[in-house]
Amino acid sequence: MTPDPAELAMCDRCTKHALELIRQVHGLRHYAISDKELTGLAALIATWQRKHAAEGLTFEPAKAVELLKELRKYVPSLRQERPADELKLAQLWRDPITDVAPKNPWAKDSINLTEQMWLSDNEPELAAYLKATANGISHSYLRQQREEAESRATLRGLTYGEKEHRSNPFHSNDLAARARFH
Repeated sequence: MTPDPAELAMCDRCTKHALELIRQVHGLRHYAISDKELTGLAALIATWQRKHAAEGLTFEPAKAVELLKELRKYVPSLRQERPADELKLAQLWRDPITDVAPKNPWAKDSINLTEQMWLSDNEPELAAYLKATANGISHSYLRQQREEAESRATLRGLTYGEKEHRSNPFHSNDLAARARFH
């Protein structure tokens, strides 16, 4: 059975339109999407639009872009994992009158399971800090914090975009290029 030329033209338009929308989403790797994934995304956007059209709504590119942003977590090739920005360090709570901080509920002399549970549920960053420093601040803890910050900064500084993706030997069947890379 030969495909209908009108349907092929429509599929081609939908695919080009989907790629244009994908390029509008900051951080999406439009260059790394396979033809199969692009066709699937185009079909999804077309179906999504038909549903909206049936409700009397017109196509809004901004809403389609929002849909694609939501899809990032389900389509690995759409995103490039980068470390998050540095978290604001947890601050110890203090009594407003005496300016005294509560005891560390993970420290040997002040173990308090209720406080540990509450902190873990409500203040996870502070809980992680208090757990790590229950026996006092150590050089190894401070070194680990520094190394993790340096590692995040290094990863954030790496460039991998369309140009690098095109030259990546693992996106072709060129075994000689792969061997040279190794």
